[in-house]
Amino acid sequence: MHFLIKTLIGFLASGVGFFLYDLIDCLNQLNSIMPIEEYCMLSDGTCIQNEVVMTLNKDIIQPLVPFKMTVRWKNSHPKGLLLSMRGLEMDMGVIKYRLQSIGNKIYDTDIVFPICTANKMTWIGTLSDGIDTVYPAIRILK
Repeated sequence: MHFLIKTLIGFLASGVGFFLYDLIDCLNQLNSIMPIEEYCMLSDGTCIQNEVVMTLNKDIIQPLVPFKMTVRWKNSHPKGLLLSMRGLEMDMGVIKYRLQSIGNKIYDTDIVFPICTANKMTWIGTLSDGIDTVYPAIRILK
């Protein structure tokens, strides 16, 4: 009986430990989301945030349809920028893209968002050179 209780407590502790990291990560992500008004909404047109100009080559963004994001970065000359995006209304994981320099402080990349069950979805994220960060958002329609 004593062995059974110890085994049960061991399994319970392992289960809590296994899910505890995911729970803490989920809570941290919820706390790190800024109000949507603080994001630069690229699907509304060209967006400027902290002297960074961001544009998309399409007016309507749809899942599984590639589009191009172009950025004019401010004062520095990094080799590339890192874009990390995640769904606001629905957890779809984090997708990351690297924007490559095409010269004259201009960076671009092709992006494809996964399909989701919602008719509308907002992707929010960060765009960074490792020092400075801006906060793009893109609204997609199904």
